Parts: sequence; C-alpha cells; structure tokens
Amino acid sequence: MALDADGKPSFNLLQNYGSAGAPLHFFVFDLLLLNGRDVMDKPLVKRRELLEKRVLPKLSEPVRYSPELKASLKDLIQCRGTDNEHPQDQGGVLEVPCGVNQRRQTAARAVSYLEVMIKLSVMYPQSDGMKFDMDYYRQTHLPMVRRLVGEKLKGLSIDHAIAGEDLPAPYAVIANLLFESVTTMKAALAEHGPELMEDIPNYTNAQAVIQISETS
Repeated sequence: MALDADGKPSFNLLQNYGSAGAPLHFFVFDLLLLNGRDVMDKPLVKRRELLEKRVLPKLSEPVRYSPELKASLKDLIQCRGTDNEHPQDQGGVLEVPCGVNQRRQTAARAVSYLEVMIKLSVMYPQSDGMKFDMDYYRQTHLPMVRRLVGEKLKGLSIDHAIAGEDLPAPYAVIANLLFESVTTMKAALAEHGPELMEDIPNYTNAQAVIQISETS
C-alpha cells in the first residue's frame, strides 16, 4: 500500500510507484506458517495471537499490523468516508469512520471493499478406484456449464489437487461457481441441473459433495 503525505492510501501513488518514489507499506493480518509448521488448522483468532506475540516483535517498517476492526460486514460497507472520495481513490480500500453503533469514529485501518457473492463448490473426493477424465471435464463439461447457465454465472474456477505422500488432498477436483445471489443460483440449478447431472458419468465415477458459501 502506498500512502500520501497525510497517511492515506493512494491508488495513484501505487500505480506510479516507480516514478513517484513513494514508500510502500505491507500490512499483515494472518499467519499461515510458523517456524516451518503449518498453523492453518488453528482458528483465525489463535493465528492472529501467534502473529502478534511471535512474529510482529521481530518486524519493523515497512511491515505493519492490520488490527481487527470489530464491525459487521453490513456496517463496514454502509460506513463511508467523509471526504466523498470513491474507494478507488483510496488505493482500492474504503475508510470506515463509524462502528457497529453507527457512532462517528476514525477507523484504525482501511478495510478492503469487497462484494459478497454466492459460491457453489462442487467437490469430488479422492477414493480408491476413482476415475476422473480431466480433459473431458475441461473441454466438454465446463463449456456446457457456461453455455447453459449463461449470464447467471459470474465466475468459474477449478482447483485440481496436487497429491502426494506429503501433500494429502481430500478432494481431487473442486469446481467453484459464482452467482450474485442464492435466488439466481437456485434458478440456474432448477433449469439446467438435470442436464448437467446426466453428463457426470461421462467424466467421473465419484459422488460429488456440494457446498454453498458466501465469498468476497
């Protein structure tokens, strides 16, 4: 993040970092590894505690800590800055001057302005005797999904596991489909779900696991 003379995030300075010469700052908010050990099995609150106690004391500028901003997502989105600037003018982040009770206060840190969407994850578990034709899946099934769902589908990504003795992967393949709302997702599945389901035996014998999530 590039900060201007007043300490505010500046997207313009960030874009022109090479010529502007403005200092960059890096904000940390989570801890994934500690001394080479994976700590992702711990809750976020515990990981942040480890970050504060074990890592931050060893860091200095330009690395800064992004503390917790205790407010709901709805409050963070509704609480806009008082300077009437668009979030893009603040380096892609939104300043939040009010808290949960809508009282005016200066936010300790800027908060990322992210749009909440609905993610449909179709996950194919690893199992003995599992078959999965990735070529057919990529070249035939996924284009079918895009064609049938059309504009209702706002995003589509595929996770293909890298498996090994030291890289356990419970799912071989995960497809993530993004929709604007649960209503839109249900409408798409009701209309095209049966046809898509009929195509599954053409590329796998696995029983898919479905998860619906909010994502941003």
